[in-house]
Amino acid sequence: MIDMLGEAFALASVLSFSFGSIAVFKAAQDGRSGGGALLSVVMTAAMAAAVWLLVGSGHSVTGLGGDGWKGLLWFAVSGLLTTTVGRSLYFVSIRDLGSVRAAAVKRVTPLFSVLLAVVILGEILGGRTAAGLALVAASLFLLFGDSIWQTKRGRGLTGENGGSLWRGYGSGALSGFSYAAGFVTRKLGLALVPDGIFGTLVGALAALSYYAFLAAWDHEKRTALHAELAMRNSWHWLAALAISTGQICMFVALQFTTVTRVAIIYSLEVFVTMVFAIVIFRTEVMPDLVTIVATLLATVGVIIIVM
Repeated sequence: MIDMLGEAFALASVLSFSFGSIAVFKAAQDGRSGGGALLSVVMTAAMAAAVWLLVGSGHSVTGLGGDGWKGLLWFAVSGLLTTTVGRSLYFVSIRDLGSVRAAAVKRVTPLFSVLLAVVILGEILGGRTAAGLALVAASLFLLFGDSIWQTKRGRGLTGENGGSLWRGYGSGALSGFSYAAGFVTRKLGLALVPDGIFGTLVGALAALSYYAFLAAWDHEKRTALHAELAMRNSWHWLAALAISTGQICMFVALQFTTVTRVAIIYSLEVFVTMVFAIVIFRTEVMPDLVTIVATLLATVGVIIIVM
């Protein structure tokens, strides 16, 4: 059972992120904010601190040696890549594309993650993993190709114009790369300080430090950040809770399994998000045949890898 602990946390993260995507989309419909990205960072720090105090393995700053400090640095870089850059860009993508399409675009994360894991971490890409990854890649190409075709026909635009839709595509792709780089830097940190909750806390504090720096030196940014914290409804709180839970579960998953396996399981997010958005919350309509086929391809790919 312990052998599948990382995979279990990865799946829990997928469920949390998928629900969070719906909540972000609902929150952003008030037209005044991007869905509560800053609030989610604050909640991530608070939740990670609370969990670590209860079940943390006792790592302390004063007890860390040279390698431990290097681990903290990797955790901080990971937090900036995921909690700050990746999350903010993903919220923009959800606002412009909708939760299902944003989750589909963000599926570049597994591709980037596996590539970076092989090149930087030296992880072995076995035949079964490669086959599953190929199916995930095929589903991604189908989704991108169909989206481009729909855009040329002037259909499926959720923003005010084509520019906002392409901003959503660009933000989603950059978010995916940022998350992938964050997975790898987390793994590097965990190799030195094997405490996933502690790593999440350090990453969230690094992200908050970044926001504090912006607020201190830029009046417009300070006003915008204050407004984002003030303009919140119940969906903002639910989005922050779900995204924060997903972030913590993802970090813990990396403590027990490889970046490659976590990244591929992470590709299930679009399927779960689709179920939440269409069947449960009815925020979006049933996707077309291409999207369904692409989702099934990715699902089969994930099953091949984790079996």
